[in-house]
Amino acid sequence: YELQAVAEYVFKKHGAQGPAYFALVMATGVVTLACQFLGLPVPAARLVWLNVFLAVVLCGLTVLRVLWFPRAFFGDWGDHQRGVGFFTIVAATSVVGTEFAVLRHDLATATVLFWAALILWAALAPFRQAASEQAGAG
Repeated sequence: YELQAVAEYVFKKHGAQGPAYFALVMATGVVTLACQFLGLPVPAARLVWLNVFLAVVLCGLTVLRVLWFPRAFFGDWGDHQRGVGFFTIVAATSVVGTEFAVLRHDLATATVLFWAALILWAALAPFRQAASEQAGAG
């Protein structure tokens, strides 16, 4: 219960963690890849691990939000404007996978992340389409 109290404090103090927070992982990944392609391997190597950390933290916060604040989470899911932010999870997963392929030459991890992104996309697309159609009808 103490952990939930901390989560409630964090979510109330800093606002609800919306699905688009994964744009942070996307942006960090793009900067990481740009560093690598511009011949700056040291910042790229450090940023990739920062990005893995950010992705893990955001995934953990998302799971906690689903468990402890399901009404807020599913409210975002059904919201026409906020719901599309869930696709940033798909893109962030793909970007981290690309970082592993390009910077770490770790195709096994990149492949796992590719399949995870594909499954997430396939799971999100029909539901988001239905929410969009429902918002348009209302």
